[in-house]
Order: sequence, then structure tokens, then C-alpha cells
Amino acid sequence: MPNVLHVFLLLCGLIFFGTVVSLLMRNKISEKFSLVWLVGSGAILVLSGYPSLVDQAAHAIGVDYAPSLLFLFSTLVLLLIVLYMSIQISYLNDKVKELAQSMALQDFEEKRREREQGQAGGGSESAVASASAATSAAAGMSSGKAVGS
Repeated sequence: MPNVLHVFLLLCGLIFFGTVVSLLMRNKISEKFSLVWLVGSGAILVLSGYPSLVDQAAHAIGVDYAPSLLFLFSTLVLLLIVLYMSIQISYLNDKVKELAQSMALQDFEEKRREREQGQAGGGSESAVASASAATSAAAGMSSGKAVGS
């Protein structure tokens, strides 16, 4: 491998490692996920430092073209990460649904209690208020029809 490519791969690995550490320190990524990415950046650093490891692994497995083994391994790792993220998204969607349903039930119970307290506190006054509101709504609808005609 040419020295320029060797140095470039080392720089990419270091930049990736630094980015993951920076995201971790700013709490943009959880510790659980950062471990996966730190291992990935460590693999990039090791393979860029010792490119013969890929050749040896390919020869041991029986792969003729060593970079294809690297692409296969990378694809498998990324597929596993996507599968894990899909599982996490499904779990979080279920949690959001449960929380939304719980909040809706709490809102419903709160409004029901307010209605019961309002009816218990001034039954005849609330009936008068409801009747006057219905009358004004009907008057508004009839005037709306007249304007629309």
C-alpha cells in the first residue's frame, strides 16, 4: 500500500475516533452506541496500520480479492447496526404510543372531574349558561344563513 494512502487511512481513523469521542462528551450519542463506533474506529486504525491483516484473513478464509472481504465484513456490520436501530425504533414507538394513550386517559379523567364539579356546584346556573350559549349559537347560525343567501 502506498504511504500516502496509508497516512490517509490513519487520518480518517483518527478523525472518526475524535468525532465519536466529541459526540460522547457532548451527550449527542449514548455510551451504549459509542462503544460500537469506538470499536469501529479502532478497527479502522488497526487495519490502516497493518493492512496485511486483511490479506491474511482473506487467504485464511479462501477469498481471492482481500478488499472484497473487507467490504463484506463492513456490510454485515452495518446491517447488524441497522437491525439493532430498527429494534430500538420499534420499542420507542411502542413507548410513545403507551405514553400518548396514558396522557389521553389522564386528560379525559381530568375533564370529567371538572364537569362533575361544575354540575355539583351550580346546577341551575350552568343550565342557564348552556341555554344562553345554545341560543346565541343558533342566532349566529341563522344570521350566517342570511348573509350567505
